[in-house]
Amino acid sequence: MKILLLVVLLGGLKSAEARHDQATHVTALWLNSMHSLKCSAFNGLAPIKQEEQAVSDIQIHASFSMLMLSAIVLAIALIRERRHKHRLQELAHIDHLTSLYNRRYLYRLGKRLLNRSNKGANSFAAIMLDVDHFKQINDEYGHSTGDQVLTQIARACIDECRPSDIVGRFGGEEFLLLLPNTQLSEALIVAERIRVKITDINIDSNNPSPQGAIISASLGVCCSNQETYLDFDELIKRADEAMYRAKAAGRNRVQSLSH
Repeated sequence: MKILLLVVLLGGLKSAEARHDQATHVTALWLNSMHSLKCSAFNGLAPIKQEEQAVSDIQIHASFSMLMLSAIVLAIALIRERRHKHRLQELAHIDHLTSLYNRRYLYRLGKRLLNRSNKGANSFAAIMLDVDHFKQINDEYGHSTGDQVLTQIARACIDECRPSDIVGRFGGEEFLLLLPNTQLSEALIVAERIRVKITDINIDSNNPSPQGAIISASLGVCCSNQETYLDFDELIKRADEAMYRAKAAGRNRVQSLSH
């Protein structure tokens, strides 16, 4: 009886141990399966995620490139527009024949410069130049030759002036020169150099006058200084009056007008 009971107990123990081993084995198999499934899932999704990230990076790079390109195109358009506007402003200020400042801009710029000069107690000179017998030049040689004379006179004025001086075509055959920080005596020297240089101008024409043509100009000089400060209109008026006095005195000369 005891022996039978011992056999049953041993059998139960072995049965329990077997069930435990089986349970442990099943658990191990399940864990291994889950681990394998997890690894398989991870290994399968990783390339997909990497591919999606790569595509996203490419899209971001393309968007950034398009943004930069748009910015460059916009910047170029703005620069061109600004240059075009600046060019239009220049054309509004420039005489198309001589490339000098025109009368309208001379007044605007001259008033500003003279006001600044008067406030700083500085001298400011103006030279009014008129080409002698210019109608005769046009009649005998043609308007094309007359235009050549005007452009050469413009060049003569620029050559004898400083970079800070203003040279403009006042109208027709008249030129106006504005000389900041210049005394009357200094302006007279500049005007005389210009007068001499103008007489050296040669008319290039296929049908020259038998007597030849001597190009000359009459110049009037006036100055606003510490003794008497003039506004721009008065300064130009007096320089113009001095120029007419030079014509009345025989032309081809420089005349000043004191206060």
